[in-house]
Order: sequence, then C-alpha cells, then structure tokens
Amino acid sequence: MIYGKWVLFLLLTMLAKEPASHEDGFMEFLPVEAEAFAEEASARPLPGMSPGLTAALDVVMSWHESRFDSTALHDHGAGYGLFGTHAATWGAPIPIDVPGQVWAWHSLAKMSMRICAGRPLEERLAQYMWGPDCDHRLGMSRSRVWEAERLLRDYPPFGP
Repeated sequence: MIYGKWVLFLLLTMLAKEPASHEDGFMEFLPVEAEAFAEEASARPLPGMSPGLTAALDVVMSWHESRFDSTALHDHGAGYGLFGTHAATWGAPIPIDVPGQVWAWHSLAKMSMRICAGRPLEERLAQYMWGPDCDHRLGMSRSRVWEAERLLRDYPPFGP
C-alpha cells in the first residue's frame, strides 16, 4: 500500500528543485494529486514495477510534463493535464479530474510497455514519449525511470 503522505513528500521534494515555477494557489491541489497517484499505483502498478516505483514515476512524469499543473496545456493545445496526454493518442477527450488523468496516463504507459516489451524496462516508455515506435526517445524514457528509481531509493515509502 502506497500512502498519499509519502507521495506528497515526493511532490514537495521535486518542487523544491524549482520553487518559483508556480502561481499562487497551486499548492492546494498537491494533496489531491498525491492521493490519486498513491491510489492508482497501489491498485494497478505499472508492469514490472512495484507500487512505490509506479508512484515515484507518476511524480517524475507529472513534474517534467506539467510541473504538477493538472490544467496545463502542451504541444500547442494538443496535450492536456498532469502528463501532457494527447486526446488523439488517448482516443477521447482527456479527463479533467486528477484521478482520471492518472488513469489515462497509466493506460497509455501500459500500452507503451506492451508495445516495447522487447526493450529493457527503463526503455519501455519510449512509445508513450514518441508515438509511432519504440526506437525514439529511449534516453528520455531511461532518464524518467532512473529518476523515479532514485526518488524511491533516496526516499523510501512510509506509512500513514
């Protein structure tokens, strides 16, 4: 079981890297994001990953894609939310609620991991990051997974 307080700690740890990157009022949404990450990671961890690594990857991905802004627009409006998910990739409008965004990201990450199953675990997000295949954005996939592994190693999960 992954606890929201630990995930919130990870969110704040990442935020400390660049504290001036947010507008006032954004902090009130971090506990909602932390709980959504913890619940989805506990219930449905990504293939080959523990719930802790899944939650840490959620933190890393949402940091790099949106700086934890669930209303962020990406790629000239083609992508939306915490994970910069594209409606064209998702095949439907991107959920505006945080748990829905986490579920959509996990669904697409799992698809990428299936498509790139022949690659090492840390490269299996390449299709999610690029789209057409698993041969591009390998470095980005590796760096995101390695960053999540570092977070998990440096700040192990703690309970309620």
